[in-house]
Amino acid sequence: MYYRLELAVMDMLKKSNLSQEVMDVLHLLYKTYHYSPKSRRELKAVAEHLSVKVRNPTRVRGTRWTPHVEKALRILLKCSSPGSTGQYAVVLEHTEHLASSSRSAEVKGRSITVAKRMRNFTFITYAHFLLDILYIVRGLSETLQSNKAILPTVMSALKTAVSQIENLSVKCLPNSSLQQFLNLVHRHQGQGHDPTEFKFQGIALKGMPGEAADSSDLTTLPGNILAAMRTTVELIVTGIRERFDNLLCSADDIQGPGASKAVACFTVLNHDTWPEHDMELLTHGEADIEYLIQWFGPLLKRCGTRDDNINYSL
Repeated sequence: MYYRLELAVMDMLKKSNLSQEVMDVLHLLYKTYHYSPKSRRELKAVAEHLSVKVRNPTRVRGTRWTPHVEKALRILLKCSSPGSTGQYAVVLEHTEHLASSSRSAEVKGRSITVAKRMRNFTFITYAHFLLDILYIVRGLSETLQSNKAILPTVMSALKTAVSQIENLSVKCLPNSSLQQFLNLVHRHQGQGHDPTEFKFQGIALKGMPGEAADSSDLTTLPGNILAAMRTTVELIVTGIRERFDNLLCSADDIQGPGASKAVACFTVLNHDTWPEHDMELLTHGEADIEYLIQWFGPLLKRCGTRDDNINYSL
C-alpha cells in the first residue's frame, strides 16, 4: 500500500511548478557536490568559517521514494536553532562564489540558477511548506509499512493524514518547519523593522511581502504562494483519494453491497472511532458487524466454520 502513497506524492511533485523548482535545486546541489571533491572541500571551508556543521546534499532523483526528498530538503533547511546560520546560508554563499568564479560554463550557469532561486522568499517559504507535507507523508508511510498494521488502523491513519494535509492550506502544523519560518518573519516585523529587510540565516531575501504572514492564518500569505500551496494540497489529496478510495469511504457512503462496503465496515474494529458515551457505545457498529457476517459468512462456511460459531468468530 505504501507504494501507492509514494506514487501519489511523486505525481504531485511532477505536476506542481514550485515543487519542481525545489526538486531541481536539490538535484543541482547534489550534482555540484557529489561529482566535485573540490566543491565539497570549499563547502566545508565556508562552513568552518561560519562555525556551522554541514552535510553533503543527498540525491533526490532516480528513485521513487519520497523519504529521500524529505531527507535532502531537511538537510538543506537545517539549522541549530530558528534564526541561526545553518546549511542553507553556507550552501548559498558557496553557490554564489561558484557563480562568480567558476571557469566551467555548466557549473557557472547552474550556480546562478540555484542562487537566484534560493534568495527568493516564495521559494524558501514553499520549501518549508513542502517539508511539512513530506513529514506527514513519512508518518503515514511508516504506518502502512509497519508489520503491526491492521486494516482499521490503516484506514484511520489515512483519514488523519488527509485531514492534516488539507489543513495545511489554511494553518501550519504545530512547531512545523513553515510555522517556525513564518514566526521569524512575524517577530522581525513585531520589533518595528521593515518586513522587506528580513534576513533568513543572515540572507537578505528578494520578493519579501510588505506585511508578515500569520502562521495561524496562511490566507495572509501573498496570493501566488497561497495559490501554489492550495494547488499542491489539492494534487496530493486527490492522488491519495484516487489510490485509497475504498479505505477512505465510510460504510454509510457506499451504496449497495460489495467488497468496498465490507472494507469500510472494518472501521468498527478500530477503537479510536468508538463513541465516548456509554449509551451510544451499546449499539455502535451493529450494522457494520451484521454486514461483515453476511459478507464473510459463505467463506467461513466453506472453511468449515459452523453456523452457530460465525457470530462468535466475528
